[in-house]
Amino acid sequence: MIWKPKFLVGFCLLSSCLASAAELLHFDFNDSTHLGAEAGGLPPGTTLGPISPSETAGAADFHGGVIKLPGLSGPPGPFSIEARFRIRHYGPESSRFIADILTTATWNSDPPETQNVPTQGFAFRTGGSYLYPVLPADRYANEEQRLAAQQAYSQIDRGKFSVCFGTFAIARGDVANWKSVYTDRCIELGAWTHMAAVWDGQNERIYMNGLDATDTLRLDGVGAPVRIDSVLTAYVGGRSEKTYDPRRFDGDIDFVRLEDRALSAEEIHARYKETFVTGRRDSLCQGVVIPAYPEAGQVCQGSLRFEIKVANHGACTDPAFIAGLLSGDSVEIEVAKDPAFDSVAIRTRFAGLSFEPNPALLAPLAGYQGPLYWRVRLLPSGGGNALAKSAAAAPEWSPSRPIVLDLSHATVLPRPAPRLVRAQRGLILRGGEPALFDLSGKRAPARFLRIADGSGGAVWRLEWVQEGTGVLLAR
Repeated sequence: MIWKPKFLVGFCLLSSCLASAAELLHFDFNDSTHLGAEAGGLPPGTTLGPISPSETAGAADFHGGVIKLPGLSGPPGPFSIEARFRIRHYGPESSRFIADILTTATWNSDPPETQNVPTQGFAFRTGGSYLYPVLPADRYANEEQRLAAQQAYSQIDRGKFSVCFGTFAIARGDVANWKSVYTDRCIELGAWTHMAAVWDGQNERIYMNGLDATDTLRLDGVGAPVRIDSVLTAYVGGRSEKTYDPRRFDGDIDFVRLEDRALSAEEIHARYKETFVTGRRDSLCQGVVIPAYPEAGQVCQGSLRFEIKVANHGACTDPAFIAGLLSGDSVEIEVAKDPAFDSVAIRTRFAGLSFEPNPALLAPLAGYQGPLYWRVRLLPSGGGNALAKSAAAAPEWSPSRPIVLDLSHATVLPRPAPRLVRAQRGLILRGGEPALFDLSGKRAPARFLRIADGSGGAVWRLEWVQEGTGVLLAR
């Protein structure tokens, strides 16, 4: 097997080792790269498992294989990662829906599945998985509340929520854990995606198709120090070479690059534009629709109104495209009482960016009080617009959003989401008569006393709550 990557690890064994001084690694699967299913032995890359030439010239098809790159120089300060790839399938449920594109992390146990916390390194991957915060970070008063709320959702549930998102994680220097950022939009199956991540020495950012896609409401480990060793073992297309480790990338990779400097937003956008295929701008206009409101954890009373947002590639930000995006296409929505959507209460289609079910559609939920899950997907009309021409034949559902519904009241909760509180006697809340829900969405038995009135509304004191009740969502 012959590898011709650009590769810098403090030594240079190949005549094609032409990376610039800022590049620590540049694996470019060009047309002269020979790939096969057998294990390779030539330095600096060792191929383990099946990797073959892609149907797209100049790319490699990863379908269970991984490339091991020992002796990589660890970035001493700010650094950037950049890759262009196309996903065939998201990560497997057996590994909580994570698929690694480039990772250098080492773990505090072997196999890593037994304890998923790193001791050093970084990971650039798809899927937010077990660390993904289902509720936005600003909903919590402190770390204790965040961790308590997170336990309400299993690792597999969190993986299902975040299966289509990109993730950039760095090992923390204070505890064995990650500091992570996630994309605020989906990575489409079957579409070429350019993704970049930046650590500037203070903050992490993640970019998709030339635009900053960092989900600012879901930041883990903000302000924590990082730990990256000076000499690393890197893996492209997986987390490790272990045969029992299922966390492998399934799809095509065009290139992977690691640089020891922080790229600017302008540089990242320019590099994304360099990946355009001349004369095929429509191929870049593959929009996806994802839930926007109600957010995960939102409590809705009296009625339901759904809002979606369009996450589309950077080449398609012009108003004309956005305006025409849904003119011929429709959005399908499903609402269910279970996260697997085995029993769907509402299934319908609409056109536009918002939808309010009429009373007839809400009939299966009449008087319902408890958790709901909703998801959406785009159904191309085939009418000839840019999206319809390039959309996948079998549209993928968005990640679902867990919400809490109470149709037994006539009033509607204002847009601000409920806040997490610790239920204890003497708790003070302002506004309309409060209600408490446990983290699964079930209303918690409680009694409030109205103790004052003011310009901000009535003041209520919690007099009694069922014994054993802990952290709650308060309305």
